[in-house]
Amino acid sequence: MSFVIGKKTPEEISELNEKLIRDGIMAIPNFLEVESAEKIRKFIVEDMPPSWWFLATVPTDQYMLQCVHPQNDEMLKKMWEQAGDKYDMSKLVYRFYRTNSHHETCTCVECDAKKYFNSAECIDFLNQFSFDIGNAITNPETGEEISIKDELHENGSLFSTKYTAGCFLGTHTDKYMGKVAFVFNLTKDWSEEYGGILHHTNKQTGQMDTIYPEFNSLVMFTIPVQTGVSHYVSRIKDDLDSTLGRYAISGWFK
Repeated sequence: MSFVIGKKTPEEISELNEKLIRDGIMAIPNFLEVESAEKIRKFIVEDMPPSWWFLATVPTDQYMLQCVHPQNDEMLKKMWEQAGDKYDMSKLVYRFYRTNSHHETCTCVECDAKKYFNSAECIDFLNQFSFDIGNAITNPETGEEISIKDELHENGSLFSTKYTAGCFLGTHTDKYMGKVAFVFNLTKDWSEEYGGILHHTNKQTGQMDTIYPEFNSLVMFTIPVQTGVSHYVSRIKDDLDSTLGRYAISGWFK
C-alpha cells in the first residue's frame, strides 16, 4: 500500500519550522492521511504476530530476546528484573519492547511503512524544514561561523516500539545515531498519567519539555553533532492495564 502525507498549509509548515529552529523539536500533527495512519496502527497494535516483539533491556546479560517462546521465558524474566534493578532515569537504562528487521522481501504493513519513511516522497517533504545539527561554515571575510541547513538523506535504524506497564527509557543523547531522531505515534487516547511521555531538552531554554504521544503525530528533533541532545521516556505505571500500551515507529535520519 502506498501511504499519503496529510495536507499541510504553507502557514502550518512555517509555524512548525519556526518551532523546530527555536526549540530543536517539532511535532507534526496528522502526519499521514487518516486511512494511512489507521492501517499502520491496526497492523502494529492489533494484527502483528506477538512473536515479532522482542524485549530490549540495558544494562543486562542479554540485550534483546524474542517474546512468546517458552524456552526464552526464564531469560526474559531475568532481563526484565535486571533492568528494573538498575532503574535510574538519569542514565541510559531501558526496558521496552521493539521489533527487529524482517527479510528484505517482506511486504508486511510494518515493512511497507518503514520503506515509506525512507522514500523520496517522504524525505522530500521533510526537507522543507530547517534541521540544524550544528554544522557551520566560516565566512572568510569576517571569520563568523554561519550555520548551514542539514538535509535528510535516508533512514538509519528503524523499528516499532511498545511500552507497557513498567517500561521506560532513561536519559541518553542519541549522539552518533544520525542527524534527526523521529517518533511516529500510533496510540489513541493515551493519558499522561499512564507515563510513557517523551521528555526533551529544549534548545532555547535548556529545560526539559514534555511531548504527548498524540496519534498520527510525527515528532522530530535534531541531534547536535557535538553533543547530542538529552531526552528520555518516562516510566509506564507498573499497574497499568495489560491491554494498554504506547506504540510507535521510531528511528533516525542520516
